[in-house]
Amino acid sequence: MKRASRAVRRAGSVALLLAMSCDGTTGTLVVRGGGSTGSERDGGGAGGTGGGSSGAGGSVAVSRRAPSPGVTWQAQLSGGVDPTLDVDVFYLDADFTGPSVVSELRSKGKLILCYVSAGTFEPWRGDANAFPESVIGEPLADYPREQWLDVRAASVRQLMQARLSAMAKAGCDGVYPSTLDAHLHSSGFAITRDDELAYAGWLATQIHAFGMSAGLSVPADLIADAERAYDWALAIDCLGASGCTPWGRVRQSGRAVLLVEFGDASSAARVCDAAGALGFDAIIKRLAFDGFRVGCPVP
Repeated sequence: MKRASRAVRRAGSVALLLAMSCDGTTGTLVVRGGGSTGSERDGGGAGGTGGGSSGAGGSVAVSRRAPSPGVTWQAQLSGGVDPTLDVDVFYLDADFTGPSVVSELRSKGKLILCYVSAGTFEPWRGDANAFPESVIGEPLADYPREQWLDVRAASVRQLMQARLSAMAKAGCDGVYPSTLDAHLHSSGFAITRDDELAYAGWLATQIHAFGMSAGLSVPADLIADAERAYDWALAIDCLGASGCTPWGRVRQSGRAVLLVEFGDASSAARVCDAAGALGFDAIIKRLAFDGFRVGCPVP
């Protein structure tokens, strides 16, 4: 997942050049009960029922929309978003997507999933000055503009809670909290696997409390213990890098696994055949996470 994290962070820095925006939430919510582990396509494409939220994050019964298996989707964290693209789901950076785009997507009934780096300090974010120096650690080896956060700190959790509140107000239906792997790196803090797992569970609970669905983004060593708290997953470049097997337990329980693989149109046959066999909903992107997209047939 190292390459994937690097690519997402690179796209986030490019997104800084875009205008920050928010818009109100509208549209139909799909009830996802806290105890269910199944998921079925509901006819509308973007929403589904089920997706257990027990386990690391507890059990929360709220109304929230999540992608179902068999959706078409776009992942774009840099460049201008095309709201006329004929897909069910858009994965975006809510801070840097214009209000007119968000409004148009919601008017078309599109599902909006939003990115947040929950484990790193990004100096270009609007709330950057609110983070105490004591919670900002070492730079990331692959992306030195960012620094690890002490995810055990109450101040970090308070600031993340504020971000999630803003995302709900901005119109996000779901949130993908990225970069939850400080325990595998020299972060500057004594963060353990248990600390990271507890934080992942806390994030899922908070995301649900704001009425949004939670997208799994933990490294492979946490998936088995964290996945029950999440409603869907987003796997990045796992066919050729870290391996997609750990994500299979999410799909086997009936929840969607959205898969990004890096390449171009010539990669389609290999990627789409492999993703289809796993039941993952795959697209092919460039590392910049710009508007380029090659979609795979729905499995």
